[in-house]
Amino acid sequence: MDYNARYSDGYAYKVIYDPTERKTYLATSEGGRMDVPFYLNGAHFIEFYFTGFAGMMGKDAWAERAKMDRLLTAPAKPAEPPKTKPEDTRIHIQPRQPGQSSFTQLKEAAHRAGEVARAARQRERREMLERANHRDPRKVEQVRNTNNYLAAQMRPKRSTGD
Repeated sequence: MDYNARYSDGYAYKVIYDPTERKTYLATSEGGRMDVPFYLNGAHFIEFYFTGFAGMMGKDAWAERAKMDRLLTAPAKPAEPPKTKPEDTRIHIQPRQPGQSSFTQLKEAAHRAGEVARAARQRERREMLERANHRDPRKVEQVRNTNNYLAAQMRPKRSTGD
């Protein structure tokens, strides 16, 4: 059974439920996960929905869905929607200097604006990658302990040599 979060722009995103943390996440394209936001790319959260009942009989499917309805936690609506001010895409040029054409000034201003936008995109991408690759030391330790426990269970027991 697949779980998805639907947003007002018509897009749906895969949902992951972590039973150890009792928390709902969205799957990211890099294979990671992120908290389920109420607002995403200008759209707001509508609902969770389920697909993939294949192979499950009626009662089993509905029991699984009822269980997940209780477990999946919808994001809380913030008091105010995120404020987005329209981006100023106009190119600003200095007053024309003697001997310089306005076309040259406009071309230089467009070049500077492109460099600023490129730097902003690179910074955002770098920050997003840092957030996605950040490892929580508690989770790493928990996984290591679980793996050690399972490995100890699979080892054959040694006899004491009676």
